[in-house]
Amino acid sequence: MKLKRLWSSFLPLLTSNRISFLGALVTTAAFIGMVLSFVLFSVGAWGGPYAGLVVFLVLPGIFVGGLALIPAGLFLYRKTLKERVLARKEAPVHILKTVGILTVLNVVVLSLAGYRGLHYMDSVEFCGTLCHTVMQPQYEAYLSSAHARVPCVECHIGPGASWFVKSKLSGLRQVFAVLFHTYRKPIPTPVENLRPARETCEQCHWPEKFQGERLVVKRAYLPDREVTPFTNLLLMKTGGIRRDGTPVGIHWHVYHKIEVSYVALDRKREKIPWVRMKDEKGETRIFTAPGVAPSPPPEGEFRVMDCVDCH
Repeated sequence: MKLKRLWSSFLPLLTSNRISFLGALVTTAAFIGMVLSFVLFSVGAWGGPYAGLVVFLVLPGIFVGGLALIPAGLFLYRKTLKERVLARKEAPVHILKTVGILTVLNVVVLSLAGYRGLHYMDSVEFCGTLCHTVMQPQYEAYLSSAHARVPCVECHIGPGASWFVKSKLSGLRQVFAVLFHTYRKPIPTPVENLRPARETCEQCHWPEKFQGERLVVKRAYLPDREVTPFTNLLLMKTGGIRRDGTPVGIHWHVYHKIEVSYVALDRKREKIPWVRMKDEKGETRIFTAPGVAPSPPPEGEFRVMDCVDCH
């Protein structure tokens, strides 16, 4: 009875104008749709990338839109609302209680939907099959790569809130580029504005891991009549950082006290006329192409070298 009294006191607010009433209908329909679709999605009765889009993004968005219509209508028709509230005894108290209860419920619903929505937007399914369909070749290559079990966001976003916000803002720009077909074809490389590799790649491939040398055996056959077999033995000096802190081998430059930077003249970073190396002692060496002065650096993109420049 108490719940019925609270609802009966709040109902005049929703029916006081068409806008609020429409908002109540939209919110109710979206809530029912969210519950049903979430159940179907969870038990596997409804799947696919667009199912997740509807469950975790579209329906919560409609739910929020319906909620926004309710106070908007109450504000626009506040004179009519005041008359209805004053006509009911003890209505203001019950209305405040009802608004408080519904607010808590809405916060819970939106929090759960937002949490699941963020997780869905960070999923490989969302990135590869829904959001970034223009990068289908890259997605297919990813599925066959050594990183196939590493989620896209682990490398493209990484931990922390700041880069999460940056990635979503960049994602909005990319959405408009896809909608209006303003993106470049094919997708150019290298990818610009990536998070520094020390904050992403080195979370798994830490410098101290690269040690020693690796023997690689490659067997092949000569293109002669006998199809003569032969073997190539390659000694890969992987190197890295020794336990005493000495950088060695191919990966000597990943030592945190060493910095290799360069200037690129083109977008693909293939024309590099100027390279600077700072060693662990703080000494600097500059390498230049013929005809290029060591100082000042030539005009172009200045970049500190990291993993993606080679890999």
